Amino acid sequence: GATVTASTGTVTMTGNGQFRYSLPTSYNNNTSVTFTYTKQVNNYKEEYSYTTTIGTLLSNGTIALAPVNFIFEGTIKYKPGFGSWTDVPSNGTVSIVSGGGTITMTSKGNYRYTVSASTPDNQSIQFKYSSYKQTKTIGQLKTDSSLTLQ
Repeated sequence: GATVTASTGTVTMTGNGQFRYSLPTSYNNNTSVTFTYTKQVNNYKEEYSYTTTIGTLLSNGTIALAPVNFIFEGTIKYKPGFGSWTDVPSNGTVSIVSGGGTITMTSKGNYRYTVSASTPDNQSIQFKYSSYKQTKTIGQLKTDSSLTLQ
């Protein structure tokens, strides 16, 4: 089932898109609360979020989660010269040369790339490790999140 988290208080999903929100022990009507939901779509994730105040939530009871980020995770390899494909080390420095977003390496030696959900599918992103580069579009990452830098 779906999991929605709250920045303060707790959320329990009750079915059919309904939820029960339990207030934090200390709050006032101006206390800000952000609800977040992450949905797995094929080989990437869509992250949704909504921020409101407890007062607004108590008066209308509705949250409208809007897409905020695409999150891609996958393998990242490079090919030195005529050598074989080699994993980028988990402590390697990978950067975004163009196209926006942020990239980090995970402890498993994979990458995690986060970009705004408003980024169009035809947006090109260039990834770089040392002198090795690869360019992919958001649309290409949605169907194949592996990176092979040359």
